[in-house]
Amino acid sequence: MFWQVHAESDLVDLSDSVTRVLAEVKLQSTGLAELRRDAARYDREIRVNLSGNAENLNLWVYLSAEDAAGRRIRSSGPDFGISGPRRGVWHRWHGPLLPDDQAEATRRALVEHRVDVDDIEDGINQMLGRDPSLHRPPRLSWEKLVRSLENDGVQVTERELIAAPLTIELAPEVQAELDHAE
Repeated sequence: MFWQVHAESDLVDLSDSVTRVLAEVKLQSTGLAELRRDAARYDREIRVNLSGNAENLNLWVYLSAEDAAGRRIRSSGPDFGISGPRRGVWHRWHGPLLPDDQAEATRRALVEHRVDVDDIEDGINQMLGRDPSLHRPPRLSWEKLVRSLENDGVQVTERELIAAPLTIELAPEVQAELDHAE
């Protein structure tokens, strides 16, 4: 599934560099299996610390960008991880208006709500500095993508990437997790 997201910041002319950013979202377990397979192919050892537990939805986000020539340039490996409980709101409520009764509102938001694409989108926007209403991490997660773009001759700043349209691509196993009903 694909979602087109636009930054709320000022638009920047990207006609000579990046036309859009893509964020591919995979389960952390799938990403780890891919890393191990790639490491074995090159006869290297890999050490990765996994966070969280089975109660959480643990995701890795892989960034890429399309340049003006239509090339899709990927960063090397996962760019960042996001994780949280499978039930409850990760950042902010996106559903229908909550009732005035505080206990009922809390129950709906923290017990009934299953994590969805809005929660994942908020996590991605937070890590990339795309939404000023979300807490900004000490360091944004653009470094690998900027380096990959530079290696392919595309000069771009974090500000330009923040302003570029963003498409979120959920891997089939992530969509299956979101669709899974208990």
